[in-house]
Amino acid sequence: MSDRTAHDRPTRNLLRRVLLLALGMLAGCASPAKQDKVTGQMFIVTRGSENIRLGLVEVSAIRLDSLQAHIAGSARAWNEGPEVRQQKRIAEAKSLLAVAQKELRGAPARAQANEIAYIRGDIPTSKYMGGQAGYTATVRMRVANLQKLLESYRAFAGRGPSAGYLFRDLPQPLATAKTDADGRFELMVPAGVPVAILAAATRETPGAVEKYHWMVRLNNSARQGTALLLSNDNLITQPAPQSLTIAWEGMDRPAAKPE
Repeated sequence: MSDRTAHDRPTRNLLRRVLLLALGMLAGCASPAKQDKVTGQMFIVTRGSENIRLGLVEVSAIRLDSLQAHIAGSARAWNEGPEVRQQKRIAEAKSLLAVAQKELRGAPARAQANEIAYIRGDIPTSKYMGGQAGYTATVRMRVANLQKLLESYRAFAGRGPSAGYLFRDLPQPLATAKTDADGRFELMVPAGVPVAILAAATRETPGAVEKYHWMVRLNNSARQGTALLLSNDNLITQPAPQSLTIAWEGMDRPAAKPE
């Protein structure tokens, strides 16, 4: 090893230490990521035009892309689980209805034969149908009940997950806050990052417990100081411009139904 190489090694080591120290100081002095302040208020207007402010409700800010992936996953899970079971119920109800309708078409003749057999003493009282009118009325009522059942099953089929279902296992929020007694809240969210504001609240009424869910796309005006209002107008079940329902742009998602 030459004397020059041995002499240069301490110098290089010193320069390396100085460079690492400088990089560490720069990293420590780096300015934090810019954030936007979001303020808002949560309230519900009743049918009697009374404003109900919702306090102590958690409000979350979640990345929009993460929420979109969550909703897509929820839709898949729904279609592979509850929706499959609902379609099975529909198929079973249709089968029972077809049998009942066939029985209704043959009810007069069957009831007449049953009555003749009863009069002749060929069948016991326990197997007597009650005459043509009574038997036909019984079968007709069964058909009507099955039709109602089928309609109720169809009403909820294909509508996608409920609002509460969409709020299960949500992505990690960027920020959270709780509303105060006046329903007001304040959040700090990363600037330039598409964000959605989420909240779920309940309210007890004399007759029931009302449930409210919001998934609202954060717009630029809310980032620039305009208060974000979470109200009847942008509940998850309403087609508001920022409400993340079936109407949101670029997405083909099932609509949520109220609870």
